Formats: sequence, structure tokens, C-alpha cells
Amino acid sequence: YVAVAWLVPSLLAGRSIAKRALPFVATATVALYAGFAYVQTGYWRDGETLARHTLAVTQKNAFAHRILGDALFLEGRYDEAIREYKLAMELSPYDPNHPVRLSHTYRTLGRHEEAVEQLQNAIALDPNDPVSYASLGGALIPLRRYTEARQALVRAIELDERDPWAYAHLASLYRMVRDYPQSFECCRRALELDDTVVVCHRIIALNLRDQGRPAEAEKWLRSVVDMSLADGETLKLLAELSALNAVNSYAAE
Repeated sequence: YVAVAWLVPSLLAGRSIAKRALPFVATATVALYAGFAYVQTGYWRDGETLARHTLAVTQKNAFAHRILGDALFLEGRYDEAIREYKLAMELSPYDPNHPVRLSHTYRTLGRHEEAVEQLQNAIALDPNDPVSYASLGGALIPLRRYTEARQALVRAIELDERDPWAYAHLASLYRMVRDYPQSFECCRRALELDDTVVVCHRIIALNLRDQGRPAEAEKWLRSVVDMSLADGETLKLLAELSALNAVNSYAAE
């Protein structure tokens, strides 16, 4: 039964097979929970518990190490997550999901060079994965490797033109090189696909501010707050814009 439970997140993290197999797996999982929930309450409590139990009763289980890494990442235990992802990679070196997960942890820690290396490894394993290209583009931007970043993001869009994050990263890139029209356009495309990509709302506000339009920037972010989409970074930027507009208003009097 543990194997069936693993299959759901595994397929969701996978590629084209997910959509074909998911109905069968979901049905099997519902039946599984109905029969074993009363026995497995302790094990299903969270991902870390499940992964650690699985590792205790199986050997050389790369997927369990990856799931444990995911759980540790969500808890902010990044060094431990890195260790689990590396163990998963040692056990299953041809699975591109492992280096992608590891790269996300490195990016969170600001270790962008290492993130780029892992994403390049993932692309070598699966050259047609748009997510890896989009993530690579995002990781290259803080390193100011803009030409490479754009190439990766354009490739991501070629592979999946409906990925809002590829457009979001491209919007960030264009903002960095002060190509505001292109940045606005990429934000528009991203938000058409998914209006909850809050980073694009911030990019729009920052672009407006940099163009000398802070009042419009504040108004835009207030609409984001009204949609209950604002996160901590967005609220911080809104406070800064509000203070700037207050100073500008006072100076104009």
C-alpha cells in the first residue's frame, strides 16, 4: 500500500504520463485509504513521518529520500533537505526531478551557481522539460547572465507556451535590463494564464515606480491586497510606496 501512496505524488511530479495514469491512481488511493486509514493514522500524518517510516522498512529508496527532502524543505530545514536530495540522486542518478528539487533549495539559500549547475544536469537528463528551462532562466538572472537566461526562458516557452512562470521570469529579466515595455507585456501574459502569480504584480508596481508613477504603483498593489493575493514582500513594497507617495504629496503642498 505504501507503493500506491507514493505513486500519486510521483505522477504529479512527472511529465506526460501523469494525465493518463492519474484517474486510475486516484481511484486506487481512495480505496486504499478507506481500507487502511485506521491502521496508518500515525504514518500518514505528514510527509516527513511517511518518508522516515518508509526508509526504515525499505532499502535504497530514492523516492522516499526525495519526499523527505521536500518535507524538510517546507519546514525550512534546508541543509537536511539538501542531504536527502543528494542521497536520492546517488540512488537514482537518471531521474531529473532530484536535481530540480536540489536546485530550488540552493536558490532559496542564494546559492545560484549551484542551482544553475543542478538545472543543467536536469536538462541533460530530460532536454524537453519546460520547467527545468524556466527554473534555469530564473536562476541565471541573479547572476546577471541575461543572455543565457533569455535563451533558457524562450526555450521554456517554446516547450510550453502556457507556463506563467516562464513569462514571470522573463518579465523580471526585462525589468533588470530596463526594457519596461517587454517586462509589462510578459507580466500581462503571465497574469492572463494565472492571475495569482504575485511576483508579476510586484514587477508591475516596481516598473511603474521606476518610471516615476508611484501613485499608480500603489494603486495596483492595493488591488492585489483586495484580491487577497498579497504576501509579505508585496505588503512591504506597498508600505514603501505609500510612504513615498505621502512624502511626494507633502512636498507638493
